Amino acid sequence: MAEEPKKGDAVGSGVGGREAEEEQVVNPWEVTAKDGGKIDYDKLIEKFGCQRLEESLVRRVERLTGRPAHVFLRRGVFFAHRDFNEILDVYERGEKFYLYTGRGPSSEALHFGHLDPYFRMTRDVAPRIGYQKPALIESSFFPALQGETGKMSASDPNSAIYVTDSSKGIKNKVNRYAFSGGQDSIENHRKYGANLEVDIPVKYLGFFLEDDAELDHIRKEYGAGRMLTGEVKKRLIEVLSELVERHQRARAAVTDEMVDAFMAARPLPHMFS
Repeated sequence: MAEEPKKGDAVGSGVGGREAEEEQVVNPWEVTAKDGGKIDYDKLIEKFGCQRLEESLVRRVERLTGRPAHVFLRRGVFFAHRDFNEILDVYERGEKFYLYTGRGPSSEALHFGHLDPYFRMTRDVAPRIGYQKPALIESSFFPALQGETGKMSASDPNSAIYVTDSSKGIKNKVNRYAFSGGQDSIENHRKYGANLEVDIPVKYLGFFLEDDAELDHIRKEYGAGRMLTGEVKKRLIEVLSELVERHQRARAAVTDEMVDAFMAARPLPHMFS
């Protein structure tokens, strides 16, 4: 049976030993890369018993739905799965299933994103009592503005962009805190180009910029040194500001009556009848 890691335990290491201190830490409370580097997702796939979400599955999603896959699928943000192919089989047969979503920034509150250990346990137990295993897809961590050694955290307001931030606040956070892979001078940047592997503005655009062609253009020009860090950050500020402002307008349109209707106790629909 899968066991929930104890707080502070490192993935793939003996707890408390020198190896544990040197390994990356990924558990419900903390995400820290090894030696200040990047999260090793291949190691997560191995240690958590997942399979890599291959391009063939993404293409199958597009074939079954008749539309382009979501950017998180086609850009590898969703990088691993457990039995996602079986969900696609169910969909193809016209059968019903339900979706349980885990999301949200880390905080002291226990939110959906902390439930992966229990899904793993359920996958062990369900077949023994006559139920199907839940299928899962897992996303990569959204990095903090300061870099990829960890993820956004509600405990550090400058590590994250909030949907309550103003356009001015977003501009300040991106310009001041977003880690750049650009060079230390314009001359060197034109000569050597940007390091896209560590550049946070480019990574954020990979999450939020819908246009694949524009994203590819930015990566090409910035990586070659023809586009400067300030230009990339400016585009990211535009994308984030538009997204947040759209959310704020939609939120402002929600009335107390709508909330009451949504929260009212009522019978659930018979989803599988």
